[in-house]
Amino acid sequence: MSLLGFTILALLLGRVLNTYLMNLIGYWIVGKEKWKLNKYEYFILFLMGLIHGAVPFALSVTLPFPTSSSTNCIQLNIVFIVVVSCLIYHIFVPKLIRIMVTKIKKL
Repeated sequence: MSLLGFTILALLLGRVLNTYLMNLIGYWIVGKEKWKLNKYEYFILFLMGLIHGAVPFALSVTLPFPTSSSTNCIQLNIVFIVVVSCLIYHIFVPKLIRIMVTKIKKL
């Protein structure tokens, strides 16, 4: 697996753990009666977190490093992830939120 594959896999795994594990802990603390999130809202949180976290991650990677081919490869991968995340955000997420809201209203 290439470096880009590992980067994307690490990003997705971290976001899944952050979204679902933190919400599970919140569910345990607050209780079933007061917890208001459903599965559609979890998915929206997951997507928004991917997009929200991509830009700070990319900015932190652009700190000065010694110039080498591996550093350039890492920075190129980060820029790729940010561009793809922004495209997903601006194209698909508004449509997805409309779909999710209609499903939430049916509950």
